[in-house]
Amino acid sequence: MAARRRYAPSRRSHRRGRRIVYHALALLDDGRVALIDAAMKHSFPGWLAAVIACLAGASVAAWLAQRYAPDAPQLAPSKSTGASRSPTSNLSSLTVNFAGAGLAVGAGLAIGPERPAIQMGGAIGRVVGRLVGLTRPDSEVLMAATGSAGVATMFNAPLGCAAYTVEAVLKRVDLRTSLVALGTGAIAVAVVRVLLGRDVNFLVGQLPDARFEHLFLYLLLGCVIAVFANLHVRTINLTAELSQRARLPSAVRGALIGAAIGLLAWFSPGLVGTGESLAQDVIDGKFALSALTVIFLVRFFLGPLSRAAGTPGG
Repeated sequence: MAARRRYAPSRRSHRRGRRIVYHALALLDDGRVALIDAAMKHSFPGWLAAVIACLAGASVAAWLAQRYAPDAPQLAPSKSTGASRSPTSNLSSLTVNFAGAGLAVGAGLAIGPERPAIQMGGAIGRVVGRLVGLTRPDSEVLMAATGSAGVATMFNAPLGCAAYTVEAVLKRVDLRTSLVALGTGAIAVAVVRVLLGRDVNFLVGQLPDARFEHLFLYLLLGCVIAVFANLHVRTINLTAELSQRARLPSAVRGALIGAAIGLLAWFSPGLVGTGESLAQDVIDGKFALSALTVIFLVRFFLGPLSRAAGTPGG
């Protein structure tokens, strides 16, 4: 069976106006498939090519973060890695977050662009703040706002991303900060739409009218999601703690996790990566309940494992 058919990544939409970063991630994903195709044409085992490709991508991404931007990963480097704790420069923050996140997603890690977008946007805000001579409080607001703008363009959602950045980054909510973050995110999304066209991240069909009794089901669903969300956070923290106890260099830890994900990617390519195409397939109702259960369990543990690799990503 041809490698492309055997290892083809999950369906990706190619609608007009695709975000630039997602386009770069798609190219890296296609590059991994092309590498496996070339290996199989030369009688090299496809599964081994998948493992090597994912291992290399995750390892290089983790090394870049450790060497040039130790604050890029959500999992902070341990003292045993010897990573510098000094603040990351603006250039390192931009390049390492962009390249590292691309390599990690190209290697199949289940991480997203949220944290890289915040850090890249924040780096731009920090430079602008210095150029115009803003005070430190004003610079913090600008950095949060430009970070919000980065996430807003990723997800085409200035309102939600502005609220997230204000609460998660600055950890305080006030009218002035909220208005600046919302305005910056809205302007960024407007500029992207002018340059790349108007687009949506997910296509949802016509929904039936909600009935009053459905509100109780929504309430129950919210409670169930809260329980699993709490379990997921605990799993993330536990995985991070165990990876730190291993006292492995970041590049080695990334390589081991990348190799494991590469093996999974060979047999089930649709389960790895950011999960964007997988989410669209779920919305389209393409999976039975049994398949959804397997997908849920795999992704439940794949995210914390990918985060423990120490690569840029959120």
